[in-house]
Amino acid sequence: GGFTVTEWVPNDHYTLARNEKYWGEMPIATTITCRVIPEGSARAIALEAGEVDLVWNVDATDCANIEANPDVTLLSQTSSSIEYLGMNTTKEKFKDVRVRQAINYALDKQTFVDTIIEGRGTVANSYINSMIPGWTDEVEAYPYDPAKAKELLAEAGYPNGFECKIYVNGDVRTRSAQIIQAQLAEVGITVDISTYEWGALLDSLNAGEHEMFLLGWSNSSFDADGSTYQLFYSGNHGATGNRAILTDDKVDELIINAQKESDDTKRMELYKELQVYLHEISPWCPLYYKNDNVGVRADLKGFKLHKGATHYLGNCHYED
Repeated sequence: GGFTVTEWVPNDHYTLARNEKYWGEMPIATTITCRVIPEGSARAIALEAGEVDLVWNVDATDCANIEANPDVTLLSQTSSSIEYLGMNTTKEKFKDVRVRQAINYALDKQTFVDTIIEGRGTVANSYINSMIPGWTDEVEAYPYDPAKAKELLAEAGYPNGFECKIYVNGDVRTRSAQIIQAQLAEVGITVDISTYEWGALLDSLNAGEHEMFLLGWSNSSFDADGSTYQLFYSGNHGATGNRAILTDDKVDELIINAQKESDDTKRMELYKELQVYLHEISPWCPLYYKNDNVGVRADLKGFKLHKGATHYLGNCHYED
């Protein structure tokens, strides 16, 4: 490739140097150092202070400050990702579709858009991002209806609600979990928030220990299969992506039939049917589609947003 690795310090940084023997178009950058800065506000401060030249992922709460600073520039685009609340369909309470539907009714998704991402995104209506071919607008997000949620919980045998845990990682998702905790409390569900380091979170989810969890999924392939097969096919429980541990014959059939279908119009119809059915059985509560926000120093040249957020850094440079 155009670069070779010259240094790697796990969980801190790695450095790449331009490969002068590269056969293709030579990148402009001579070296690139990528730092790991988990805290969103710390990333933004490092950018504004000139300690870094580019921040790959600017938290929505830091966007306004970057926009107001003439030394830096915020680049934004609609992402191909979805943020969602997942439910473990093998756990006793969440085996019942009425409980899962109740949680969808109990959450005001617009609150997450307004507070967590400060309006930089839209409510997710479906399980596929609106930028992905195959997404349908014929599915409507569950409306905020606590009374309907209570009715469904009573039908499922939980007239007084129940207690459960939600597994999360990071400050942003912890804040989302607090909103979930408060809104579900209104319908009688008491939520205990368990915060994990990223690796420990994945280990717990992959082992199926969880009841509920918060994650996001980005589809850089822009094919609807990339938003369905890994996440909902019964052969992909756990680490492969199906952390709702969903097993459903109809879901499997629709996914495989869509993979095999060569007629694009018919294929898109299968994905529409799949989205309608997932909306009905509710292994998730889709929350929002967010923007990709990248911060750069104002005089940095050569950087362009990639629509799937796999941004290329090889041509980043300064003219001086």
